[in-house]
Amino acid sequence: HAAAIAYFAHRGQFRKYSDGVPYITHPVSIARQTEQWCVSNRRFDVRVLMTSAAYGHDVAEDCQPEWMRYYLEYDPKVYDLIMELTNPSKKRPDLNRAARKKMDREHLGQVSWRAKVIKLIDRRSNLMEIADQPAEPDFKRLYARESEALLPFLTSPETKDLEEEYMVWVRHLIDTKG
Repeated sequence: HAAAIAYFAHRGQFRKYSDGVPYITHPVSIARQTEQWCVSNRRFDVRVLMTSAAYGHDVAEDCQPEWMRYYLEYDPKVYDLIMELTNPSKKRPDLNRAARKKMDREHLGQVSWRAKVIKLIDRRSNLMEIADQPAEPDFKRLYARESEALLPFLTSPETKDLEEEYMVWVRHLIDTKG
């Protein structure tokens, strides 16, 4: 059900830096990686919750607001986890980028370990995707530095296995030549 909501919410959207790749491929990938993390870490108790939220992790930020109502009706716990993953700065376009990123970091410092796991998987995926795209090297380094600044706000005992690989990709983009 969560996948279907994401599919319809993201219909007509495409990934940045891609030649017509439907956006839904991103939430599907994050959901798959989240489910794999839950299984590998024997977190069967939250597998459905976290995988469902991973499908919807970008809906509140990137889609029409009414789509979130479907997540609330589907499962209030999934809705709440998606809202933890949602950057509050999206409601503050009047702020400059640095102020928005600071707001998002502070928010992430207060979220559950479940949200931190999904956010690390999401950012790691974005870092890997950006590394393979013809984006400007300056943007790659900026995104990597912002990702590096996020890490202290995303740490928890549950995220240790994700943090090292995350930082490998951060360093790779910071050192990128193009």
